[in-house]
Amino acid sequence: MKRIFILLLLTISLNAVAQDFKQYFDDATLRIDYIFSGNAKHQAIAVDELYRLPHWFGKHERLSELPIEGNGQITVRDHRTQKVIYRNSFSTLFQEWLTYDEAKKPSSKSFENVFLVPYPKDSADVTVELRNNRREVTVSMTHLVAPQDILIRHMGERNVTPYETLQQAADPSRCIHIAYIAEGYTELKCPYSLRIAASQWKLFLLMSPLNQCVNASISLP
Repeated sequence: MKRIFILLLLTISLNAVAQDFKQYFDDATLRIDYIFSGNAKHQAIAVDELYRLPHWFGKHERLSELPIEGNGQITVRDHRTQKVIYRNSFSTLFQEWLTYDEAKKPSSKSFENVFLVPYPKDSADVTVELRNNRREVTVSMTHLVAPQDILIRHMGERNVTPYETLQQAADPSRCIHIAYIAEGYTELKCPYSLRIAASQWKLFLLMSPLNQCVNASISLP
């Protein structure tokens, strides 16, 4: 009876996790392009563009938990309840640049930064904050995302870049996706690039612990 009770609790817990994601998010990705600008004394954050991409390939569990603290955090809250429904951390090249002598000059620089979050079903407040090496928030910005906004551009639905799948995962939602980019190859030489990627992938799978993993996927754009 005790084992049955524990199994029942685990089943309820797993269903709650799945329902939590589906309650707040679509199976799509919200790409947010930000501009981080400033110098060592003053920093600013601005929204550049918003995009909707097909499918969400990130985490579906523990959405509000941070794996590591990072030098910055992006937080998504349900606009109506203000409940945190997604969080992630990051460290950017802009924050590294702030530690250089060049950043101490009066002039400023700006850096593009792209973040991916699950696509919210309803309006959500997205907060981006940067922290210094003492974990103090140096700049923070919150903006409202309305998922039906006509200014959110759709990407990846038409004119998709051709790719070849070298190994298909049994469950694409529970695997690591690896892509080989055929950068520097002409269209005529892409088949040669594909053969190289396939041979490297076979060697990669021979390494431990990957040689014990069958739920892996790789695609070649």
